[in-house]
Amino acid sequence: MGRGAEYSFVRHLLVELSQDARCVLELGCGAAVYRPLFSSKHYVATDIPNSWYQSKGDVDVFASANHLPFAPESFDLIFSQAALDYMPDTRRVFRESYRVLRPGGRFLVITYRKSVLKRIHRDSANTGIPHCAIYTPGDLVEWLQEAAFNAVEVPRPSVYDGAAKQAWIKMTLASIRPFGTVLRMISNWRIVLGTKSGSAAQ
Repeated sequence: MGRGAEYSFVRHLLVELSQDARCVLELGCGAAVYRPLFSSKHYVATDIPNSWYQSKGDVDVFASANHLPFAPESFDLIFSQAALDYMPDTRRVFRESYRVLRPGGRFLVITYRKSVLKRIHRDSANTGIPHCAIYTPGDLVEWLQEAAFNAVEVPRPSVYDGAAKQAWIKMTLASIRPFGTVLRMISNWRIVLGTKSGSAAQ
């Protein structure tokens, strides 16, 4: 298998959200392709062992996101790209993430739209990669709120909004050329952001 997908628009989001973060946790890291972004921070890549994307040294801590082996309030930013739907208990993942986030910390979820998740789920019988969950951004917002996060879906630019669309094109063009058009790229992804109440420590 390949080394995992890295996207310019995700890099942009992570750089923006991690400006004041000291400690960053990635859930379902795969090949940990975003590790270079956090060379000046304490970055921890977690995943369960698998042979689909990982190579030796990619994962810092092998652990289920349902049982994170970290003390409460250990991280300022947690993120997960295209991995949450492979985790069997989404609500528990959110509760664990809330526990290990510091006050004011953020949890960024980058996932596919529901129709794409349905296709992945259908094809999982052929790929041999177990797929666990199908959901909407509204489901994720609701479950994050149940875990005590303040949660919102991050709006994508309208295809008719020229300035916003051009910004997304600039961020994603290098990543999406092998996979289709810019508009297809924008339409396939959903982004949800949870914030833990309180003020970040200085």
